[in-house]
Formats: sequence, C-alpha cells, structure tokens
Amino acid sequence: LWLMLVALRRAKVGSIALINTYAGYSRQDKAFKSGEGVSALTMLKIIDALVDTYLVLNIHYGKKSGLAHLDGYPYNIYNLNAFVQIAENLFNFVARQAKQLNLNLAAELNAHPILVIGPDDGAFWYAREAAQRLQVYIKEEYGIDIDVRYGYMDKVRKSSTEVEIPPYILDDTGQTITTIDGVDLKECWVFIVDD
Repeated sequence: LWLMLVALRRAKVGSIALINTYAGYSRQDKAFKSGEGVSALTMLKIIDALVDTYLVLNIHYGKKSGLAHLDGYPYNIYNLNAFVQIAENLFNFVARQAKQLNLNLAAELNAHPILVIGPDDGAFWYAREAAQRLQVYIKEEYGIDIDVRYGYMDKVRKSSTEVEIPPYILDDTGQTITTIDGVDLKECWVFIVDD
C-alpha cells in the first residue's frame, strides 16, 4: 500500500483518497507507560503526507461519524461508523426470524426491546450513534416506531494483557441498566457492536 501511495504521489496524480477498513495502528492513541510511542499519531502523519482524503472505519480515538482529530492535529480524516450497518444487519436478522416464526414484528419489539451496546466507554458514542440511526432505519424500512436504547460495558484494563468486564451494562449517565421500558434485560435483544 505504502509503495503504491508513494508511486501515485511521484506520478503527480491530482488527488489520492484512501479508504481504510481496519486501522489497527489507531489503537495506540496515547502512551500508557513512560517511553511508549503513540503509533496512531506516527501513522497519521505518514498517511497525511501521502493522501488528500482519508476515510476510516471506527477509528479508536473517534466518537462518531465525521471529521476526527488526534491531539488537536487537524488531519483530513473522515471517520465512518460501521456499527450502524452492523446494527441494521442484526436487526434484519431479528426481523427475518420473526417472519419465519409468524410473529408480529412490532409486538415482538415491544415484548423484547433493543439495546445496542459497546464493549467499553470509548465505544459508547459509536453504539449511541448506531442505536439512533437504527431507530430511524426501523421506522423507514419496517414502518415501526420504537425507541432503540444504548449503553456500554464497564471494561477495566488490569494490565497490558488483562481486562475485566463486570456483569452489568451502563447508560450514558453511568447508571446500571436493568430494564428497558419495564422489560428485564434478559428478555431484550442486545446488539453488541465492536471493532
């Protein structure tokens, strides 16, 4: 990839756009220990020098679709939230299952509300955007007006290799979610979206 981008620059093409479906290097967006490099910043500086437009899916330091920045550096990065399409596809699966079982989809969703969650507070904003867009999708595609909720798991990093996730889900205020519209979480459709 890098050789192609350099070759295109040397050929003086008018514009280069890069669509990156997996920006794994973006995970190291801050130094956790003294002396650690911030690989996301290094890679972004290289990419910034080689492309005019950079589109990426769910960059680690982003929060939603739109222009993204790291450490205030104004890169030309446009962040796309792929969790939206994942949530829509998960919902289409639920709709197909309801149809196969001859269930009324609207009644199914009232009895079993939808909760879209991220694996940690960093992914919360992506999960929230996915839930909000899913609510619109369900109304437009299925004609059903429902409230799609969102939350996140409280992932705690114990060390560089150990992570703990307690058995509860939090809402945007940090409160534990136990029910949705009076329905116990065990009865809800829970869509976990993660990169």
